[in-house]
Amino acid sequence: LPRRELIAYRIAAITNAGLLKSLFFSVLMIPDLAFWPAGFLGAFLALVAIDLFRMVVEITAWGMSDAAFFRTRTVCLGLLATWTGYVALLGFSDPDLLEKARSPAAFELAQEFLAAAASTSDSIAGTVMLAPFRIFTAIMLAHSLGLPVIVYSCLAMAMVWTLGKLVGKLDSYFQQEVVLREQAAYSLRLNSSSPATLVEVESQVPFEMPKIPFAFGGGGLAWRQMKAALGYFYSLVISLTVPAVLACLPIAVHRHPNDVLLNVLGALVFYSFVLLPTALKFDFRRDLDRMGVLKTLPIRPIMVVAGQLATPVLLSIVYQMVVLLVVYLTTPVHPKLIVACIVLLFPLNVLIFAVDNLLFLLYPYRVNQEGLTVFLRTTLTFTAKGLMFGVALALIVGWTYAAVRITKFLNEAWAAHLSLHFVFALGIWCFVVVCAGFALTALRKAFVGFDLANDV
Repeated sequence: LPRRELIAYRIAAITNAGLLKSLFFSVLMIPDLAFWPAGFLGAFLALVAIDLFRMVVEITAWGMSDAAFFRTRTVCLGLLATWTGYVALLGFSDPDLLEKARSPAAFELAQEFLAAAASTSDSIAGTVMLAPFRIFTAIMLAHSLGLPVIVYSCLAMAMVWTLGKLVGKLDSYFQQEVVLREQAAYSLRLNSSSPATLVEVESQVPFEMPKIPFAFGGGGLAWRQMKAALGYFYSLVISLTVPAVLACLPIAVHRHPNDVLLNVLGALVFYSFVLLPTALKFDFRRDLDRMGVLKTLPIRPIMVVAGQLATPVLLSIVYQMVVLLVVYLTTPVHPKLIVACIVLLFPLNVLIFAVDNLLFLLYPYRVNQEGLTVFLRTTLTFTAKGLMFGVALALIVGWTYAAVRITKFLNEAWAAHLSLHFVFALGIWCFVVVCAGFALTALRKAFVGFDLANDV
């Protein structure tokens, strides 16, 4: 297909998904919408505009030179860091912050920082940046069909149309720029005195990858995925910094070391369950077009699974160890508790990525795929994860009562001196390890049964 038709297809897919999303949103918000048609229209136009703006950013970033992209990213990160620091300063300046931190209602602390962030919308910069979005909110909050709604709707449609035209123009412009830049680079290498420069040797990897053990074939797969991850080294550091900072917030508001560690561990489990599988797709999810090669390798299927999962699991545990190291350096936590947290988190990471890859092999899709199908799959996936998280919490609560009885029985029957905390943690660890084993077994079977003719 011509490039123009591919762009039109992406816009059509975005529009179809936006229709369904806005319909679900407006139906759920019926009690809060004074005029439902206006709420539906405003939500639809807002979703399409946001997706088109995302396409503008993607195309611009793709067409930039490396130097321009680095400068732009540095400026954006500087602005984000400045805003984050200002919000944190506003939040920590509240004299009642410590009381809210001690409150059993943990959401009060989060509300304090959300209120500080919301207060920046009244500034000049916030007003300018939020002005386009306020057009959509004005449509959604309209009480009837009147002249203001019609005017705002026309402005919103004009904004969507402008973004659509901008997507096409930018794609055409940057496509030519990329071709010219590659031709110039090739001519430079061709005219070089060294024949070796005909081969592209540049790499975004900031340091050399060491050799790793063969591990019955799994080592090579892990090395390949790790090398790909190192190509996104700086992007990964930036994307993991935000959840790392959020996970470290309990350090500033809790005094007792065990309370700090417990809250940080809970935050790590939550972010690992929700955010890390999306950020670390260095496994089967980026190898849909290479499944034929993976299935024909002379390697046992379980080693293929282990090699594919090694990189995201390793990166996750490194991220978690960095956060726990910050806790250890800032609070007087016993080192054995830090080690126990790492021992618990490792099989949990295996379980999380095994489940995500299992869902992928059962219902494969391409990375960055758009449209209605992706929206439905994402909705069902997060719903399933939410149900699994709820079931896990219920099991933990049940195991809490069981651990009390088991500890009491063992101490009375065998005159042992077992700690309730040890029995509880050991039971949780065994449960996670068993679940991870079942998930790996199911993933191996899904890989063996993956049909290239039907699934790709």
